[in-house]
Amino acid sequence: MSIQTNVWLTSHTVVEDDVFVGPGVVTTNDDEMAGGRAAGELEAPVLRRGCKVGGGVILTPGVEIGEGAFVAAGSVVTKDVPPQTLVMGVPAAVVGPYPPFEG
Repeated sequence: MSIQTNVWLTSHTVVEDDVFVGPGVVTTNDDEMAGGRAAGELEAPVLRRGCKVGGGVILTPGVEIGEGAFVAAGSVVTKDVPPQTLVMGVPAAVVGPYPPFEG
């Protein structure tokens, strides 16, 4: 696992093995922005094995970045990213396949 500088991993975020998280990535776990939500109601992102998240990416509550997927720098991820997929943009959209992770 490689987590770069100025990364915010909110509570309950799952980061599996061999994940790369670029500088300035922000994860969120509360889409209601309401104070006092119970911890059990929060939905943090899940980063599956071998995925890569580029610098400055924002991951919204509950999204899953699939195994071996690649999120391009500056993207805002509002939906799950399938395994072995390249996504980019605001909001992030599928661009095409990404080569399989060989760890």
